[in-house]
Amino acid sequence: MGIQNSKIDLALTIFKALSIYSFILSLEVIAYRFPIIYNIKDYEYTILIIIQVIATSSLLILGGLAIWFLSPALVNSIFKHGITNEQQRFSYNDFHIIIFSAIGLYALIDALPEIINTILFYYQIHDLTNVDKGIIADRNSSLIGLILQLILGLWLLFGSRSVVKLIRSCGRSGT
Repeated sequence: MGIQNSKIDLALTIFKALSIYSFILSLEVIAYRFPIIYNIKDYEYTILIIIQVIATSSLLILGGLAIWFLSPALVNSIFKHGITNEQQRFSYNDFHIIIFSAIGLYALIDALPEIINTILFYYQIHDLTNVDKGIIADRNSSLIGLILQLILGLWLLFGSRSVVKLIRSCGRSGT
C-alpha cells in the first residue's frame, strides 16, 4: 500500500513511538532500582523500594498502553475534524501542532515516575519524627516543578493548536 502522507499518520506514528518509549522507560526503572535493593539492609526500606519499582513500572506500562490504544482519539482531539479516510498532506502549521502535542505527551510520560516517587516520599516522611527541613523543602520544590510539568504537558498535548497560533502571532508582531 505504501506510506501515507497525512498528518494523521504522522501523529499516530509519533504517539505510538512515545508509547513504546513509555514501555522502555518502565524497563529502565526496573533495571536501575533492583540492584539498589540488593544492597539495602533495612527490610522496611527494601519493601518501599520494591513498591516504588512495581508502582512506577506499572504506571508507565499502563500509560504506554493507554497512549497506544487512545492515540487515534488523541489525534482526533488535536485536529478537531476527526480521522477520515481521505489522506490530507500536512502543512507547516500541522507539523508544528503534531510536534508540540508530542512534546506535551513526552512531558506527561516523563512525569509519571516522579509522581510515584513523590507519593512514596511523603508516605515515608509521615512516619519519621526527625526529618531534615532541607530535604522536605527540596521535595516541595520538586513537587511544584512536577505540577508545572503536568500542566505544561497537558497544555501542549491538548492546546498545541493555540500554542502554534501564539508563536505565529508573536513572530508576526516582531517583524
